Amino acid sequence: MNKFKKILRITEHDDERVQALEYRSYAEAGFLIAVLSALDVIIRGLVLSHP
Repeated sequence: MNKFKKILRITEHDDERVQALEYRSYAEAGFLIAVLSALDVIIRGLVLSHP
């Protein structure tokens, strides 16, 4: 995990408020990616009839 954090330049902060904001932003980004992926599957499957 540390190697992954170094690649993405993710830093760890002692301040819990900063950590909470970072985790919240990662959660929101993950949710947005999940929604876009689901829309892609729905559009390809139902509208375009492609696998």
